[in-house]
Amino acid sequence: MQVSETQDQERRRDRRHPASCEFRVWQLLVLSPDRKKEELTHARVKNISKGGVCVVTDRPINGTYPVRCELIISEVPVPLPLIMKVRWTQSISRGREHTIGLQFLL
Repeated sequence: MQVSETQDQERRRDRRHPASCEFRVWQLLVLSPDRKKEELTHARVKNISKGGVCVVTDRPINGTYPVRCELIISEVPVPLPLIMKVRWTQSISRGREHTIGLQFLL
């Protein structure tokens, strides 16, 4: 699922807006093979669009199943729950960080 920057630019349908907020990801329990409610990763939002978000994290996210996410915006008192699908991943910083594109499903 890795993409080059040129391919990424060509695919974009919606304008990206820079953002910097907290983001959390869990497997959906109903789809998770082991049914464990454990956080997959904690990330920072890099940008957001009408169709999804781009996040940076220290762990890759498996794109096999939709994931449950929370977008934490400092000005909003509660996290925003989301169901998303991993569209692409890119390893950066020699594999120490990962940029991940997620699409809103709901």
